[in-house]
Amino acid sequence: MLPDLDFLFTWVFDLHGWHRSFTHSIAFAVVMGLVASQLAAAKSFRVAIGLVLAPLSHGPLDALVSSRKETGVELLWPISEHRFNLGFFDYFSFSFDPRIDLWTDILIYVLKVSLLETIVVGPVLFVLLMVKLEEK
Repeated sequence: MLPDLDFLFTWVFDLHGWHRSFTHSIAFAVVMGLVASQLAAAKSFRVAIGLVLAPLSHGPLDALVSSRKETGVELLWPISEHRFNLGFFDYFSFSFDPRIDLWTDILIYVLKVSLLETIVVGPVLFVLLMVKLEEK
């Protein structure tokens, strides 16, 4: 959730265009993961890697659900300010037309987000689980 703290820039300071910028980059995720490793006094390399991979998954997941350039993610900041967007669908893209069954839209939305999160986070969790099982 740390990368989404950039919403503060938009909500509090009325700075539009800051969401999904530097806080969603690979560099920011790695630095924050390493800081978390130090603060948590990670006792193993596996724990440290997990603390780096957790924030690292956020940016690519947001890129998966960005279909417009302005909602894309600056994954390569500070090298590039290009916003990546793979365009599967946009978060909060519901239509509030009263003729549309909103509960169906919400259900489909939740299923899409759950599937994408499983695709992105699932392999990382699987690898960490396999490493843990090998240690026993």
